[in-house]
Amino acid sequence: MNKYQFSLVLGPLSQSMHEVEDALYEAGCDDSLLSFYAGTPVLDFTRAENSYAQAVIGAIKNVERANIGAVVVRVGPDDLVNAAEIAGRAGVSREAVRLWIQGKRGQGDFPPSVARVGKSSVWSWLDVSEWLFGREQIEKAVVESARFIAAVNLFLNQKRSRALASKLKFIESKLGGKPSTSSSTMAAH
Repeated sequence: MNKYQFSLVLGPLSQSMHEVEDALYEAGCDDSLLSFYAGTPVLDFTRAENSYAQAVIGAIKNVERANIGAVVVRVGPDDLVNAAEIAGRAGVSREAVRLWIQGKRGQGDFPPSVARVGKSSVWSWLDVSEWLFGREQIEKAVVESARFIAAVNLFLNQKRSRALASKLKFIESKLGGKPSTSSSTMAAH
């Protein structure tokens, strides 16, 4: 068995901190540490399991079994990374990453950024890890865990979207009709 490190970002908690900690422990999350980042609850795990996937899926099931009134929102380490995070995960200097991004080192085919946050660009770690693996700079297991995390986070996002859609249908049924988005309706406002 190997040990795997990952985080589960949770939605808002409906119980006291003491009740949450006890419920998580009893549900099998005795290998995690509950902390808060900007008010968001995060469980940091070091879990012994046969595979990364088994470790993460088991932890999500443990949280659901704890019945603490919170859902797992995301699995980390997150897919979105800035240049400094790329350097840390790849074990290289920030300067090396800057040169990759500018096409001055390597073959000039560094993955494009996927968004900007303020003045900083962010990349998909999955794209970057595949690029690094293609240059034999990281192990295949790193890419596989990045693929798995991206897939799990996509599933969690879709699950939340379905729940939101169901709430919207409920509201629609109570208000008696669909909200109008036609241009004539918008022009009237």
